[in-house]
Amino acid sequence: MAEEQAELQNIFATITADAQAMLRLEQSDGGYIQMNCQLRRLDPPRLTLFFPPRRLPQDMDMSRPCLLSINIGEGDDEEPLVVTVLISSRPDPRTLETTVQRRIDPATLRSFFRVNISLPIILSPLHCEDGEEAWSLVGNTLDLSGSGALALFPADCPANEHIVIEIAIAAAKPARCFGHVVFRRRLRGGRFQVALNFDDIHHQTQSAIIAACLNEQRRQLRENVRTD
Repeated sequence: MAEEQAELQNIFATITADAQAMLRLEQSDGGYIQMNCQLRRLDPPRLTLFFPPRRLPQDMDMSRPCLLSINIGEGDDEEPLVVTVLISSRPDPRTLETTVQRRIDPATLRSFFRVNISLPIILSPLHCEDGEEAWSLVGNTLDLSGSGALALFPADCPANEHIVIEIAIAAAKPARCFGHVVFRRRLRGGRFQVALNFDDIHHQTQSAIIAACLNEQRRQLRENVRTD
């Protein structure tokens, strides 16, 4: 108990007054919503979050733990502080009262940390069978993590497994790995939303993707408007 209290004190010591943050609300269908907010420290472990008008869903699930990414520095090399929080109440349509549970360590964060980001992505087969026509599918990511991506394509992916995935995270050289389709969803206009898992990815490529995610999150946090 004393160790948990000391950890909470350390967490709160790194949070500046009226810091900018991003809350990720998990949804029952496996999706999520990310929203910029401004936070105010109360007595540990309590934080109050303030959101822009009409951003919080009316029917939000307040029983699920949420990820809260907090901007703790102005420099590009300063990684955000990421904690899990429980929503205790909603005093008004723009405010949430929350309780901090724990800090997410970098190793755990890699497994599920995702950021909304649009980057060019290309899919192609790892190998083609005899008589099989080579294909290539070009689209854009909707969100990205070190372990997978959700992307939008003008057509369905012809394969489910053994897919070459290239993502343009930098101008010089795209991040390249191999993976498989987790699920696909047909949208209006013949477009497809495809979730991909990275099965075989070099640690340097994964680190570059995570760095791109963190840079994008820092950019979004800096652009967050004051809502209090």
